Amino acid sequence: MAVLTMSRSHTLDAPDEDSVSALSARPLWAAVADGFYVGSRAGSFLGYVDRQPGGLWRAFDAASRVIGDFPDHHAAIAAATDARPEAGLAGSESIG
Repeated sequence: MAVLTMSRSHTLDAPDEDSVSALSARPLWAAVADGFYVGSRAGSFLGYVDRQPGGLWRAFDAASRVIGDFPDHHAAIAAATDARPEAGLAGSESIG
């Protein structure tokens, strides 16, 4: 989300490219339903976090693989943000 500032002449000044680049590199997490968060960074899917019936929060990577269960959504979101789904693809089986 870019932050626009008002100049003295009451017009909107566009943010500089560096601040837009820095903002787009940040992860963005959205609550899309009660107990369900989805994350992205610069338009790429990071994964999701889902509250489990027992109260733990389960984090999933961008390939929908379970990362683990966490006591709160903040820890689960941090784990999903830091997950590297491509690391798990190296050992996957190929068809053929």
